[in-house]
Amino acid sequence: IYYGDEYGVPGGNDPDNRRWMKFTGLDKRELALRNTVSKLFKTRKKFPTLIYGDTRFILTKANQWAYLRSWFGEHALVVFNKSTEMLTMKITLPNDVAGNAKPVINETRTIIKNGQVIEIELPPNSFEIIIIKP
Repeated sequence: IYYGDEYGVPGGNDPDNRRWMKFTGLDKRELALRNTVSKLFKTRKKFPTLIYGDTRFILTKANQWAYLRSWFGEHALVVFNKSTEMLTMKITLPNDVAGNAKPVINETRTIIKNGQVIEIELPPNSFEIIIIKP
């Protein structure tokens, strides 16, 4: 992340790529982005599974994507809805993944069925990180 990315500073080619950094006076969109980026940094620091371990792609459909990170028995499921509509996504976990699942970014409604299928409802153009602990 470069300076200004945390609130979505616009910019183009030189000299437009050297705008002044804004520390105050952020609009609603800039504040929302800054808060999301801050929450992502804190989540990454709290759950090393997001940094280390193995990565497996679990769902790859048009406008839907999910991958799983695993490290020392903890799992992080990262789910994206890139469509323009609300989606209920059903994700079947690998057999070696089980436990209590908790969404940690937007606290999106998440249901686990039979311990292996996660059903998550995601708004348009959004994402969620679900931590699964044994």
